Amino acid sequence: MPWSLVQCGSGGGISGVHRSVQVRTYLIAQDIWDIVEATIECPKQEDDEAAFKAWSKKNAMALHVIQI
Repeated sequence: MPWSLVQCGSGGGISGVHRSVQVRTYLIAQDIWDIVEATIECPKQEDDEAAFKAWSKKNAMALHVIQI
């Protein structure tokens, strides 16, 4: 499902659409939106350990922001 169609749960009276925009903007500012949109693929660990770790860290950061 495209991110634009996902509405995050409301927190503190913030509408789902408003929260979705806030999260998207934050992820873009932190340079991790490409992980959410899957515009870059996860590198294979056996091919490039450093790139795999960097991608995994960005993925974890994005998941954390979306879940809080």
